[in-house]
Amino acid sequence: MAITRERFDIVVIGGGTGGYVAALRAAQLGLKTALVERDKVGGVCLHRGCIPTKALLNSADYYSLLQRAPEFGFGTGGAPSYDYPKIRQKVDSTVSQLYKGVQFLLKKKGVTVFSGHATLERPGLACVQSEGKEIAELGATSFLLSTGSHWRELSGLPIAGSVMDADAALQLQEIPKSVVIIGAGQTGVEFASFYRAFGAEVHLIEAGPRLLPAEDAEVSGQLEKMLARRGINLYLNTTLEAKQVTVQENSVQLDLIIKDKPKNLKAEKMLLAIGREANTKNFGLENWPGVKLDKAGFVQTGPNLEAASNLYAVGDMTGGFGFSLDEAGNGPRYLLAHTSSAQGIYVVEKLAGKNPDSVNYSAVPRCTYSNPQVASLGLTEREARDKAKAAGKDEKTAVKVGKFPFKANGQAMMQGETEGFVKIVADTASGDLLGVHITGPKATELIAEPGLAKLFDGSAWELAQAIRPHPALTEVIMEAARDVDGWAIHL
Repeated sequence: MAITRERFDIVVIGGGTGGYVAALRAAQLGLKTALVERDKVGGVCLHRGCIPTKALLNSADYYSLLQRAPEFGFGTGGAPSYDYPKIRQKVDSTVSQLYKGVQFLLKKKGVTVFSGHATLERPGLACVQSEGKEIAELGATSFLLSTGSHWRELSGLPIAGSVMDADAALQLQEIPKSVVIIGAGQTGVEFASFYRAFGAEVHLIEAGPRLLPAEDAEVSGQLEKMLARRGINLYLNTTLEAKQVTVQENSVQLDLIIKDKPKNLKAEKMLLAIGREANTKNFGLENWPGVKLDKAGFVQTGPNLEAASNLYAVGDMTGGFGFSLDEAGNGPRYLLAHTSSAQGIYVVEKLAGKNPDSVNYSAVPRCTYSNPQVASLGLTEREARDKAKAAGKDEKTAVKVGKFPFKANGQAMMQGETEGFVKIVADTASGDLLGVHITGPKATELIAEPGLAKLFDGSAWELAQAIRPHPALTEVIMEAARDVDGWAIHL
């Protein structure tokens, strides 16, 4: 087989959400662009992450709503049922259509796509292999890395049989009757919500003191109550080691210590959702002088997302972004597809001679598509007060907070979804938005409005002044913004 040797303005390595979006934008801007992907363009998000998991959760929401039909005056002729293979078909069809769409766009925009594994040979040159054979040598003025991340494993406990990570869980052909989920971050909470909606016995275990540990403490507390009411068994402050797990052919058994007392759990499946690690091995990073990894294994980047001279990195492999990282790189890291896309666009616009605004991480929404949903942006109340204290201010007076419950909103009442609230954190002196936190119906859609306000350096006062349609869920944001200054009308 002849080896392709070609030179480009930019070579993008990794065709996930960050990589393929960056490649499309680069081509739009007239840069000769190549994209290398060893699996399928679209990456984890499209094939094993965002899209299939949210499609499953969407089906769970429909099923839950069918079960509530009598509440709205409808009869279903008996208890509603579900056909999981058909649900899976709908998920697979959605993924397939989007995958074809990405392939079409890359071709239409003129991006040259190489299917294989890329290795950096030296600055300015990468080799691509497929099935163990070299197929291309690609030179470029600039390289952009977007190689993503993979699920962490629990040491001594391989992913096989009854032990799953989220990738394996998506391949199940039926809903397990019982499942133990390790890790109550976004993925753990979403899968707990999904399995419980279809009647599974769910045990959710978290090493820390609360669910969604990176979110605002009040939101976590409210979510804990709501999930418990749905019948999810929660175990907080509970650590787990492989030696505490007995794996059998069709089940797992866990020997835990809960509040100083032994507790035995048995389930058909165990799902590990204990975080993700950067894909940085076997890409030849050591061959490009200047590339550094932090103590957590993520690629370190500069203010323009440069990993080294003429080499850039975006997305999960950089650790995404976080507000409370210590010197070792520990703390809440937000590995989000939409962050990766924004970073990729920023880099290629910079390379094309544009003058793009830097990615505003305080305006990036963080979403958990459970039932109820959780969405947020910016600082939690605790982070805002700690930041004020570090600046020499009185943490009690430097930050002000407004809240409003969905149970006081007409649209929420009509929909029969009145659990949860909106919480807005603002700077007392300027009124500027510091953080917005929502748990409740359509939270992942509602967060877009304060996200836009944050982008334009908006204030709580401006959110309060904007006129909303009535009745609408968005009125909850308006009332929470009013409450920041103590004048919520319907509270």
